[in-house]
Amino acid sequence: MDIGKELQALYDSEINFSISTEWDAGYHWKLGDEMNGFVAEGWEKPIEAAVEQLLDAVRKHRPQSEYVVGKEKFEQRYHLHVVKGETA
Repeated sequence: MDIGKELQALYDSEINFSISTEWDAGYHWKLGDEMNGFVAEGWEKPIEAAVEQLLDAVRKHRPQSEYVVGKEKFEQRYHLHVVKGETA
């Protein structure tokens, strides 16, 4: 898994999340944000396992997101297709 690519894809899909560390306790991941609340969280070592758990939570809690369904299907579903040279 390319961790950077996966986290960038979540960001690009406007999915809020955080990952932090606590010395030797591993990685603490959260899906959501402070303003709207968190829908899932967990601790894991190593970072690859933490990111995989985060991605599983995204699939469970954000099944209609661009990240899960793919950009093309997401745009079709919400009529977001932009014709080249035009703005939405």
